[in-house]
Amino acid sequence: MSLAWMENSWRGNIKGGRDVRAICFRGRRHHLSLVFCGKSGAASVDAWGMAESARPEPGLVLDGYTFVRPLGQGGFGTVWLVSSAATGGYGALKWISGSALEHEWSAVKLFREVSQRLRSPHLIAVEHVNRTRDALYYTLPLADGGPGDDPADPAWRPLTLGDLVEQKRGGPWFSSREVLGLFLPVARVAVDLNNEGLVHRDIKPANILFFGGRPCLADIGLLGADRAGLSVKGTPGHIPPSWYEGEPDMWGLATTLYVLLTGNEPDTMGRANFRWPPGGEDSLSAEEKDEWLRLHAVVLRATEENPRERFIGLGSFVDAVAGEAASATPPEKP
Repeated sequence: MSLAWMENSWRGNIKGGRDVRAICFRGRRHHLSLVFCGKSGAASVDAWGMAESARPEPGLVLDGYTFVRPLGQGGFGTVWLVSSAATGGYGALKWISGSALEHEWSAVKLFREVSQRLRSPHLIAVEHVNRTRDALYYTLPLADGGPGDDPADPAWRPLTLGDLVEQKRGGPWFSSREVLGLFLPVARVAVDLNNEGLVHRDIKPANILFFGGRPCLADIGLLGADRAGLSVKGTPGHIPPSWYEGEPDMWGLATTLYVLLTGNEPDTMGRANFRWPPGGEDSLSAEEKDEWLRLHAVVLRATEENPRERFIGLGSFVDAVAGEAASATPPEKP
């Protein structure tokens, strides 16, 4: 088969308006470029098969997934609702381009390798992964959400821990048992990542999703190896301030626990007027009040300015939250 015949054949298919796919060919003297045409428009493809101009929009089809609508957007990418041609069901797809692409590409590869070893039900699953010349995309299972049961409804959105906190305002707050039930599974999987030498770097209520009611740590775009001189990234309030030297995930977990206890933003931590749930101190029984104060002591120790007064590691912090092994009382100063 000659290269000229291939070029004519593909041009015929394109003129006929058919979607085409190809294994591109590069010879010593020829470079074959193809164009994909379909309902979503055209995207040029180089010799290595990477699209250069496709952009996410409703109706775009990539690797058997049809883009339906955006579900959310952050500083590092956009999450889309997609439907699968293979299963007919919905999923989520994260699309990343620009300066965040290469770091997220490394994070995804690292995460998939580690998550296969951990196999935790409280760690989000990354399913299909692919990239174009200027973008990365990967699919995730669709989280619990609402209102209603139809994710295609523009009002539907995934449920995060932050949403759950907001839903509690104006009504009975979480019990201490509920706080621990929501917090500890995610905290323990963060410890598992830490034991693998990794840090998440963006633990916060908005990055904890629910799957069948089960809390899961999500958004692994900033995941990386724990090393000296680790750059500070993430979400203001839930990333360590400049004076906090040490485990960034301990700070993120501590601020998340504080939000669960009080509904307040992390910048109010340590202030007496902001230690109780929205209903105030009187909304708690004497037993619950004692537990609230115990958990606040754990949060304050985890966020101490002096590293020597904090917990030795992420695991001892989580044990202290659970009331196991470690005390919330700081060690005596030398």
